[in-house]
Amino acid sequence: MALLNTLEESISGAVLKTNPEETAGALNAGLTGWIRDQIFPLILGILIFGTILFVFYGTFLYFTAYGDEARAAQAKKTITYAFIGFLIAAVAFGATTYVRRVLIGKESEQKILNELQPGLPAPETNPKHEFVPSDQGQGNGENPLTNE
Repeated sequence: MALLNTLEESISGAVLKTNPEETAGALNAGLTGWIRDQIFPLILGILIFGTILFVFYGTFLYFTAYGDEARAAQAKKTITYAFIGFLIAAVAFGATTYVRRVLIGKESEQKILNELQPGLPAPETNPKHEFVPSDQGQGNGENPLTNE
């Protein structure tokens, strides 16, 4: 029920839009954010739980093998496959996070959102507040960090 409440909060702003393109953009942004913030962590938690469950199952099989080589080999395979499955899932989760954060970047996300929702403020051109000399046409030549 909590997941549905957060979904409702994510897309509630889209319902108030009168332009169909704005509504579609707001729904897309709301659903994407909801999936990223609610569903991905839930799936990762289920994968971790499944890995632990299969490791315990494999351990149980190994301890109850009592010298039966076939059953011990099956137990070892179960534990190995559990870790391999978790490793594949973790790499997939990490790859999607990497693509979203690094390759797309915050500035690109902001540009996309500005196209979908034109009223949003523009992304910062100097996000790290670095020193920008006045001869480059930006700023007044002062460093905002040192007030020089």
